[in-house]
Amino acid sequence: MHSLKHRLNRKPHGARRGIKSAVIALIASVVVASCTQEYYDTGDNTYSYVRADFADAYTNGNKQLVSATTDEGDSLVFSAPLTCSWAEQSDTFYRCLLYHDHDTRPTIARSAAYVLVPPVYDRQQISAEIKTDPVEFESAWESTNGRYLNLGLSIKLGQNDGETGSQRIGLVCDSIVSDTLGNSTTYLLLYHDQNNVPRYYSTKTYVSVRTTDLPIAPKPGNSVCFTVNTDDGLVSRTITFD
Repeated sequence: MHSLKHRLNRKPHGARRGIKSAVIALIASVVVASCTQEYYDTGDNTYSYVRADFADAYTNGNKQLVSATTDEGDSLVFSAPLTCSWAEQSDTFYRCLLYHDHDTRPTIARSAAYVLVPPVYDRQQISAEIKTDPVEFESAWESTNGRYLNLGLSIKLGQNDGETGSQRIGLVCDSIVSDTLGNSTTYLLLYHDQNNVPRYYSTKTYVSVRTTDLPIAPKPGNSVCFTVNTDDGLVSRTITFD
């Protein structure tokens, strides 16, 4: 398993080779990792005018976020670098939910929440038990730019003896089914290992899948079906490419 200090937001070159057991991306025990300015407050104050966008944010040589490209295609240059504890690599990009002032140029970046981007593993490559501990499923959608499929989830957290452990999250390709017209559906199962973390309260998090990491081409007619285990049973959502 990868430790939390080696997050998988970099491009997973060769991620499918040499897998003998379940190598699943870790998600932070505090799922929405923080930046220098952590919270977005509602009301008539500075943060009332903040916009939230899913984006690929880029770091400078000091591991600070300095620019971003949103899923809507907007290129943003920050007025000041944004320091985030989870941005541990220089000169690279991270998937995040970016909070920024929506009408400023250069852009005033307020904070950014880390978004996990795990690779997709074939079920046959995983010899260990596939964990499906329950989460709360909220939403599934395709990014406007077509680069990502996204899941909105809530994860239960808590502490044992004052410490919060790490949970494990990933995506497993269960099967691929083709119809008589040649269209294919990829069935992805959410891997989630609660890892003995108490389930005292919920926190919202997001998981994104690069469409280039899918085992089928994201062409019109093809689709992806996500299956997530919840406290109320299995929930499935299908996204069909236009």
